[in-house]
Amino acid sequence: MVARVVASNDTHFIIDAGSKSMSSDRGAHGMGGAGFGTVVSAEGDGETGVWTLERLSEEHGFVPFSGRPLTLGSRVRVFPNHSCASIANFDHFTLHHADGGATTLPVDARCCQT
Repeated sequence: MVARVVASNDTHFIIDAGSKSMSSDRGAHGMGGAGFGTVVSAEGDGETGVWTLERLSEEHGFVPFSGRPLTLGSRVRVFPNHSCASIANFDHFTLHHADGGATTLPVDARCCQT
């Protein structure tokens, strides 16, 4: 999941992806690690931080930082603990390739959770 940093405070930077776009599960069958996923910079600017997605509201994710937060508007990649529930929320997804190309694929099981 790619998200943007939309705010920050003294302890967290806040991204525009929450429980409506990612699962609020802490991992499939409760086997996840700390938080709701892993967050890394998607800017390719040499930022090498790895953070934990600590808290979710419906629309936002809260990522604690040590040191300085990412700047507003920065993109991050979020690797949710439970990707099955995340992908089922969308009609399609896009795979970005190392060569700069991309492939968009449908989610055939959209709205078919039981």
